[in-house]
Amino acid sequence: MMESIRIRLMSAARVKAEDFHKSQSGAVALACLAALMIIFMSALILYDAGQIARDKIDVQNAADTSAYSASALKARTMNMIAYTNVAKRSVVGMHNIYWGAYQAYIEWWAGRCSSCGPFNPGACIDCIINAPLVIVETVTDTLKYLIDTFGQYAADIAALEAYQVYMSALTPWWSWSEATVRAARNGGTVASTFPPPPGLLLTKIIDWVSMGMQLLGLGKPYNHSYEVDGMPTTKLSFAAAGMCAPFLTSVIGALEYQANVMIHQSRSQLGASKASVVYKGAYIYGPTIGCLLSFIGFGVAMFPHAPNAGSNNPGDLMAKSEITIAYKHEPDNENLRNKYSFMKQEYINGDAGNAAFAPTGHWALSRGEFFTPGEVDPSPWVAEWTAKLRPFTLPGEQASLGYDVNAMYHDVAPYLGLTAILGVLTQKGATSWSGAMDDAGAMEKMTRSMGNSTIDGYVK
Repeated sequence: MMESIRIRLMSAARVKAEDFHKSQSGAVALACLAALMIIFMSALILYDAGQIARDKIDVQNAADTSAYSASALKARTMNMIAYTNVAKRSVVGMHNIYWGAYQAYIEWWAGRCSSCGPFNPGACIDCIINAPLVIVETVTDTLKYLIDTFGQYAADIAALEAYQVYMSALTPWWSWSEATVRAARNGGTVASTFPPPPGLLLTKIIDWVSMGMQLLGLGKPYNHSYEVDGMPTTKLSFAAAGMCAPFLTSVIGALEYQANVMIHQSRSQLGASKASVVYKGAYIYGPTIGCLLSFIGFGVAMFPHAPNAGSNNPGDLMAKSEITIAYKHEPDNENLRNKYSFMKQEYINGDAGNAAFAPTGHWALSRGEFFTPGEVDPSPWVAEWTAKLRPFTLPGEQASLGYDVNAMYHDVAPYLGLTAILGVLTQKGATSWSGAMDDAGAMEKMTRSMGNSTIDGYVK
C-alpha cells in the first residue's frame, strides 16, 4: 500500500518536472528585468555625465564671459584715451589759432601803416582805426592769454594728461577685477587674466628669485613668461604728434580746426576779422609760432597717447588680448569620477602609486581681443575700439611668443590665489582647499602637455 502511494507521488512529480522543463512562460519577464537593470544603469551614467558636462559648460561660459568683459573694458579705456586726445587737440588747436592770428594781424596792421601815404588813404585809415585795437590786443588780451597759457590752459592739458596716465595704470587691475567677478557670477569659482596686472608683491618676489637664480647661473626655477599687463599705447613725439597741424591728422581734425577758425573770426573785429588775416594766422603762423608757444606752455603733456599695436604679429595681438584661466571647484565630482575609474592606481615612472592630483573641478581657457574694425593701424583720434572672442591660439602663434601655456599658468597662479583670498568664492564646496590644490596640480600636468606643437589651433 505505501509502496504504491510512493510510486504514484514520484510519477506525478516527474510529470510536473517534465511539464515545467518544457514550459517557456516567464522567460520574457527575466529578459525585461535584465533590460530594466541596463536601462537604469545607463540612466545613472547619463545623469552623472550630464552633471559633469553641465559643470564644464558653466566654467567655459564663465571663462568666455570673463575674457570678453576684460577685453570690452580695455576697449572702453582705449576709446576714452582717444576722446581725451581729441580734447587735447582741440585745446592746443585753439591756442595755436589765437597766437597765429595775432601774429598775422600785427603783420597786416604794420603793413597797412607802412603803406600809408597821399596816394593810399585807405591804408592810413586802416592804420589809424586799428591802432587802438592793436594796443588792446597787445597790452591786455595778449598778456592775459600769455598768463592763461601757463595757467588755466596748462592746467586743462595737465588734467587731460593725468587722466590718460591714470586710466592706463588703473585699467590692468580694473579689467582683472572685472574678469574675476564676471567669472564668479557665471559659475566659476576663481579666475584670472593673462598677462597678469602689475604690482602684486608675491609675483615680484617670484620674479626677483627667478632673476637672481639666473644671474647666479642656476637656471630658471620654473617656467615663467615675465609678461605684465598694460595698455598698448605710446606717447607720441613732437614730430609724430600732429598737434602743430591738427587739420592734417584726419578729416574730423580738419573740420574741427576749421570750426575753431570760424569761431575766432566771428569774435574778431576790424582788420583782425579779415579772412586773409585769420586764415594766414591759422594755417601758417598757427602751426609754427603758435605751436612753439603751446609747447613752451604745455610741454610734452600736449602730445597724444597713440595705440602702438597696429600690426598682426603675435606680440601685438597678445598686447590687445585678454586670456582668462577659469576654474570651477566641485568636490562632489570626485565620487562621480571614481565610479567609472577602471584604473585604481596611476603609474608614475613605472611604479604604481595612488593617483596624483585627482581632479575634482574643471578648468577652462578663453581669449578675448579688443580691436578697431577695418583698421590695421588704429588712429589715436578715433574712438571705435570694440571687443570680441577669438580662438585661444592660431597656428604658429604660440611658438612666436617665446613661452607656452604652462608659463601662462605659472604667471596667473598667484592671482588665482588672490581671487580665493578676496572671497569671490561663492560656489558650493569652495572652501575645500585640499581638493582645490589637487586641481591646481592637475592643471599643472595638463598645461605641461600644452606645448607649442600641441596647442596650435586650440579654440577653447
